Amino acid sequence: MNLSAPLLTNAGQSGSVAAAHSTRVRMTGPRAPRVTALMTTMIQLAQTLDMTVTVGVIETEEQRRILTGLGCDHAQGFLLSRPLPPARAAALIPDASPAPS
Repeated sequence: MNLSAPLLTNAGQSGSVAAAHSTRVRMTGPRAPRVTALMTTMIQLAQTLDMTVTVGVIETEEQRRILTGLGCDHAQGFLLSRPLPPARAAALIPDASPAPS
């Protein structure tokens, strides 16, 4: 299995954790169980602290499946959508409005 998954960082908002886009961990071969254990622990810790876990840089269905299985609350990345202009993104989300510029 060759899975590239981001490490988690504080998202800058109280009660939330997001993935660091610049740091990736390769889950391959003999390292996969250790990396999975580390990611599981980080996700569980964040949730124990009443934080919502959002994992970014999801590019494959396998990544989404594994990270959802580890307990991630939300996912984002190219698998789900390429970047959109604020108005177009807001149109996809009920009751959403673009952030002020």
